[in-house]
Amino acid sequence: MAGLLVLAAIGTPACPGQKKRKNPPGAKDEQKRAVHALNRLAFGPRPGDVERVAQMGVDKWIELQLRPEKIDDSALDSRLAPFRTPAHGHDASW
Repeated sequence: MAGLLVLAAIGTPACPGQKKRKNPPGAKDEQKRAVHALNRLAFGPRPGDVERVAQMGVDKWIELQLRPEKIDDSALDSRLAPFRTPAHGHDASW
């Protein structure tokens, strides 16, 4: 009886009728990974983020997040250009 409980607790992958999954993760699985990564490593997904991260690949997205100097910020830089900010090394008092 104890042996059956142990087998039930750890699972029996060699049981007849059970098939091992050998298929590579599909698009749906990659979207689930993207949602999980965005929830855990960012502030959650914004519109379009799940599709973008899934298409890019979660591993590549994480690598990019760890190396922010590789992120293209030119669109943000052009939007911020009209605003005046104190220069480094000068009097920053407001």
